[in-house]
Amino acid sequence: MKASRIILTSLVFLAFLCGCSETTVSEEERAVVLTAEDLLPYGLLQPSSAVDVTWGGSRWFDGSKEIEYTYTTLGESEQMPFYLYVSVDLGRDALDAATMYSATMAGFKLGSAMESLQRVKLTESCEYGDKCVLFLLSENDQPLGNQFFARVGHSVYSVHLAGLYFDEPEIWHEIMASKMAALRALRSRKP
Repeated sequence: MKASRIILTSLVFLAFLCGCSETTVSEEERAVVLTAEDLLPYGLLQPSSAVDVTWGGSRWFDGSKEIEYTYTTLGESEQMPFYLYVSVDLGRDALDAATMYSATMAGFKLGSAMESLQRVKLTESCEYGDKCVLFLLSENDQPLGNQFFARVGHSVYSVHLAGLYFDEPEIWHEIMASKMAALRALRSRKP
């Protein structure tokens, strides 16, 4: 009995590992993602040093998809390094999205605690979809970035931002409104 449980558990784990494949990110999907270029009008300085930009897409065995974008300034400079990580999970149903939303929030909360960052909730007011929250991140009472999470139907949108911060939810809403509209439009065309 024990051996069959171990084998079954191993097979499920193996299926999970094999259940993901890399995929391209279409232009329509890229339009959903907050990028460093979107933040230039809001105070992000054009870096004088090199940057590392990565786009990634993963398709899961159940047909869901994850889009990831990372932008990091590299090298030494007199300004604080800038980091932007965005993940958009295009799930299959609302229950999966609710589970992913909770897991993502818990993971970011744990990561923040491990880095000794304080998180202050700025708003839970959500004009975009089912649920969302914006946090201000600080270290030693000095603001340094934000975390944002939204669940829109079957999708989960998360942002981790450091080196630039927003302490006025209205400005964040202005930034994210077009991205959330693009997400709703994308989801209306795809199952």
